[in-house]
Amino acid sequence: MSIRLATVTVGSMLLLASSCAPSICSPDDIRSALRDFVYVGAFAVDGQSIPRHGSEFVAFPSAFRGGIRYVFHTTAKVTTEHIAIVTLPERLRATHFTIIDQPRNPGDFAIPNHGGPIWEIRFSKGGCRGRIYNRVDDSLYASRSNWPSGSQDDYILEIQN
Repeated sequence: MSIRLATVTVGSMLLLASSCAPSICSPDDIRSALRDFVYVGAFAVDGQSIPRHGSEFVAFPSAFRGGIRYVFHTTAKVTTEHIAIVTLPERLRATHFTIIDQPRNPGDFAIPNHGGPIWEIRFSKGGCRGRIYNRVDDSLYASRSNWPSGSQDDYILEIQN
């Protein structure tokens, strides 16, 4: 009986360890989905807003981990609607991600007091689960005031463990 108990305990420990394994997301898949976006930095997921940051290109991460917000900017004059409803969902699907949730039309957006509409896309592929969402970047908002709202945003990628 003690042998069986030890086996169950070890099996339970293995199950617990595998359920806590980090999410595995291919940098190549993410790079493909976010082509034409500029990676500008990474910040901890800590309940705070994203700190001020530059717009200069930073080397693309070699791996993506949970607990980090990866921030991207677009260099194109694009609308929030097009990025959220067309561009990102199509690109994620093209790299074989499953879209769990996405805005289907502008009525699905939240409208903040400052900046353009906000939205979120949740996706998965194998052991990779994540979300991409937008928030107005005050620096871009000021410097690109005559650009469409999608060109004034931070695009934030978070991988969930």
